[in-house]
Amino acid sequence: NATASGWKQPNSGLLLERVEVSNAVDDACFATCVQIDSTPTAKIINSSFNGFMLDTYPAGTRAGKGIKIISRYNTNNNVKGTDINISDCVFFQCTTSIDINNDSTSTNNFCEGVHIDGCTLLNCNIGIKAGEISTSPANGIPGWFIQGCHITATDYGIDIQNHAQFVIENNLIYGVGGTTFSAIRVYGNVDAGSQTNGLISDNSLLAVGSYSGNTYGVNLLGGD
Repeated sequence: NATASGWKQPNSGLLLERVEVSNAVDDACFATCVQIDSTPTAKIINSSFNGFMLDTYPAGTRAGKGIKIISRYNTNNNVKGTDINISDCVFFQCTTSIDINNDSTSTNNFCEGVHIDGCTLLNCNIGIKAGEISTSPANGIPGWFIQGCHITATDYGIDIQNHAQFVIENNLIYGVGGTTFSAIRVYGNVDAGSQTNGLISDNSLLAVGSYSGNTYGVNLLGGD
C-alpha cells in the first residue's frame, strides 16, 4: 500500500516489475493485492495478481481486488494521478481487477493518462473500472487508453463512468455467466453536465453461459 505522508506530499512515482501477489492459504485472502494512493506516476509491468475466488470464503464471491489506484486533489494535497501505465500483467479471480478512481474527499480531482495495455484479466466480476456513477462531473477522469486486453467477467468487462476522452480498442471480452452482463458499459451523467466521449473500435465481444437478465455488447447510458 503506497500512500502519501499525511496526504500532503505525494510519492514521486512507483515502478512494479515482475511482482507476484498471491496467497497459498485456502481460507484467507487479500482485500486488495496492490493499493496505490496519491502517486502521480506509476508503472506496473509483467506482474501477476490473484484475488482467489473461493466457494466457502467468502461464499460464491471473489476474494479481493487486483490493483486499486486512488487519486486525490484538495487544498492539502494538490497531486493528481498522471501517466499510469499497467501493461503485460495477469489478473485472476478478482472482484475488480483494476480500479482507478478519485478519493471521496477530493474537490477537483483528475486522474489522467491511464494506459492499460496487453493485460489478461480472467474470471473477475469487473475487469476494469473507471470512476463512480455518483461522482460529480468535475471529478471526471480523462485520458484512458485500454488496448489489447483479454478479459473474462461476470458483470462488466470494462466499466467507464463519468469520464471523457477514452480509447477502447483491440480487446477480447467474454461474459461468463451471471445475472446481467455488459462487455463495455459507458455511463455519462448528461443532465449534470458531464460529457462522456471516446472511441470504441475493433473489439471482439461475446457472452457465453446463461443469464437471468439483460446482456449487452456496448451499453451506453446517461442519467441524472
